[in-house]
Amino acid sequence: MAASTVILRNRAAWIVEWCVQGGNSAIEKFESRPYILPYRWKAERIVDFMRCLYLNSSLVTPSEAVIGLNKRQPEGMLPPSNGQSLIYGECGNRTFLFSNRVKDLNIERDEYGRFAVTWTNHFSKQRWFWKEGHWIQGYEKFKTGTQHLSAS
Repeated sequence: MAASTVILRNRAAWIVEWCVQGGNSAIEKFESRPYILPYRWKAERIVDFMRCLYLNSSLVTPSEAVIGLNKRQPEGMLPPSNGQSLIYGECGNRTFLFSNRVKDLNIERDEYGRFAVTWTNHFSKQRWFWKEGHWIQGYEKFKTGTQHLSAS
């Protein structure tokens, strides 16, 4: 097995992720992925991104989205926190967006073309894999025979 190639090492960035507490969430699998944003963006711009992402998710109806997008702080939403981490979601909902300003974003590419993306948020080390437009969280095996990612 050949070694992976380092693409980026210890870069700063904002990372936005869905946080689902409990097993029942209306978030679609394709929505559950990291969103990597420029580290130079101010917290207000990150909150705007999170607001748009949340209101265009499978948690919100199209009519609720249009109404919410026209409001800076839609009713019932958690107030955005300040600093290195931000939260966006409805009060009482166990599914929300969490963002973190990280300084240890690493991206490596393996011999199969799979990218491993890692960073540390306030809770733990995060590891996601990307190949051919698909994101998968955690440790995943690459099946060489079928040329796709699958859970181990």
